[in-house]
Amino acid sequence: MTAMDALFAVQDEDVIRGQLDYRRAHLSERQDVVAAEVERGETVTAIAALELERLEHSRRQNRLEGEVVAIEARLAELDKKLYGSAITSAREATSLQDEIGHLRRRQDDLEGSVLELMEVLEPMEQELARLADQASAGDAAIHAAQTSLAEAEAAVDGELSESASRRELALPQIPADVLTRYEGSRASFGSSTVVRFSGSDCSGCPYSMPAVEADRVRSLTAGTLADCSECGRLVVRCRGLPIVFIWFVVGSVVAVTLVFDSPSMDVRLVALGAVLPVAEALGGGPWLLHTPILGVAGLAVVMLVARGHRLVQRRWLGVPIGLLSHHVLDGTWADTEVFWWPATGFDALGGSRVPEFSRGAGGLLLEAGGLLLGAWAWRRYRLADPDRRSALLRTGRLNAGEIT
Repeated sequence: MTAMDALFAVQDEDVIRGQLDYRRAHLSERQDVVAAEVERGETVTAIAALELERLEHSRRQNRLEGEVVAIEARLAELDKKLYGSAITSAREATSLQDEIGHLRRRQDDLEGSVLELMEVLEPMEQELARLADQASAGDAAIHAAQTSLAEAEAAVDGELSESASRRELALPQIPADVLTRYEGSRASFGSSTVVRFSGSDCSGCPYSMPAVEADRVRSLTAGTLADCSECGRLVVRCRGLPIVFIWFVVGSVVAVTLVFDSPSMDVRLVALGAVLPVAEALGGGPWLLHTPILGVAGLAVVMLVARGHRLVQRRWLGVPIGLLSHHVLDGTWADTEVFWWPATGFDALGGSRVPEFSRGAGGLLLEAGGLLLGAWAWRRYRLADPDRRSALLRTGRLNAGEIT
């Protein structure tokens, strides 16, 4: 593992650690614990409110029962006095009887009130018993949720520990100054602090590097760390991926054959014109071969030089046509500075924004597409036949013997 590979490995582990920290903080089990605690809290609040209400009714019941006991004691005293020998006059007896009657009526009212309070308290006791059971179930639910949370946290902590171990293994392979630069920039750029430069631009920002800066980075040795002048990220000069080649050869040949359907068209020259810009890119382009003006000029030159010789014209038109087909297949038209040269300025050429070198993994997909298209053409034009292959190589004619 090189120092830059180790740096990317450390960045990957930092990204993983951030994801795991977020996952740990937002575990669904944590929400389950909170929900169980909230439900338990609501039960406790309901119990407290009902207990307070029951206490108030119980105090009133005790007060009323105390009055009943006092009245019973007074009645016993009056009965004893009424039926004893202490009464000396009828008036005194009448007075005692009136008081006894009043106390008995008061006793009846108090006992009625006590009965009403008992009827109120009975369902309260039942509700309190139910809430107590609910509180116990809530405690069990909290315990179960906390256990699940602890298990989930332990699983995440295990992944964090593994990530930290992998990071520690990669750290010694990174120079101290590089690690310092990385740690200083990580707070600003996070998971894209270090990015690859394998084409013409920093892959971490949406801006295109100036041509001079891109050329400087591209001239660095593979594996060298640089700074993006546009966004400030750390850019690693990577080894370039294989140049797109099959896509241009097969795509241009098949497209031109299907569109023009001319028996005089030499597809060998079409293929030559389609790959010429690739060679220019290897020399540090894009230059004139990436501009349509050269293809158009090539068409004009062939038509003028071979004027009066239609077969020669059709044959050599394959080169500029192949050149123009490269622009379509490569998406050069998307680079307005190059495609519309010289209208965009004479200094637009010679930069490093060359599609052949900036597709990354997309270039491999294009090559795969070229192979699939080639397999289709192989069957369509029956190139498994040695005679047909020989004719193609000798004459450059692909449509000869086409299946109809």
